[in-house]
Amino acid sequence: MAYHAIETMESGSRTYQRDTTFLAARVSVGSATDAALFQLPSADMREVKELSKWSAWRLKKQLAGKPAPELVVTDLQGKPVSLASYKGRTVLLDFWTTWCPPCRADAPALDKLYRRYQEKDLMIVGISVSEERKVVEQFLREHPHEFPIVLTTENEMPRPYQVGAFPTYIVIGPDGTLTSAAEGDQGFGELRKLLKKAGLDTD
Repeated sequence: MAYHAIETMESGSRTYQRDTTFLAARVSVGSATDAALFQLPSADMREVKELSKWSAWRLKKQLAGKPAPELVVTDLQGKPVSLASYKGRTVLLDFWTTWCPPCRADAPALDKLYRRYQEKDLMIVGISVSEERKVVEQFLREHPHEFPIVLTTENEMPRPYQVGAFPTYIVIGPDGTLTSAAEGDQGFGELRKLLKKAGLDTD
């Protein structure tokens, strides 16, 4: 059985096309293993070592206005974090790393937002990407955050939340729909606009 999918993606002035073929074969227990099952079916195909990361552009195009993929994880303190528990509040997912200069520059403004709105209107969840606990804990001792921090190295992240640019901000509305996403050096400026649309003053 085979499944063939073609996906077209646009980035600025460029257009990319991803052509994927999935093959499924029945394997009988106890029978000799067919070595061909573990080989690429043709010479022009290659093995994918890692799935491509999602971008803010892809998030907006494919998920804006739709229910945000559920996120059920545990923060650095061992406390559960889930989007479902924040229903009724705007949720900001902040994807960051300790080595990212724009992430560091935006951090004080994020903390200010959290202190201002955490009681009722806004929940911020910081998601540290691909860094070990000891590195993140050392960073947070010097630059503490009041909102919960989640490590991707200790939690399984849904595919749309496996991003590759930092910072990436994802805004989820009180009804649980993904409102928009922004990334990079200009990410916080775009984030201000998104939060103001949600009725949250960022000044």
